[in-house]
Amino acid sequence: MIVVDTSGILASKDESHPEHAAVAAVIADSDEDLLLSQFVVAESDYMLAKRLGQAAAREFLDEVGSEAYETSTSTPATFGRQTGSSTATRTCTSASRMRPWW
Repeated sequence: MIVVDTSGILASKDESHPEHAAVAAVIADSDEDLLLSQFVVAESDYMLAKRLGQAAAREFLDEVGSEAYETSTSTPATFGRQTGSSTATRTCTSASRMRPWW
């Protein structure tokens, strides 16, 4: 299972992002489940619409709706139980998330 955060979603969609190719490949080619929290869905929708436009946000929501991602409503207290083990779960984030690229 790979836990995907907003920076990973943004990097996968924004071709001008320095890590676009690597992050998009992880998301597209992974055989593992891709887990999104409802908070990441909401934040990604907003950030995609703001930075890349409504079409990018709709495309992402269509992917969520088609179950390309597994969505979670868990809280931090229950998240480890949902993923099976916090040490066995990988995270798909953009390493540059602390350095805005825009």
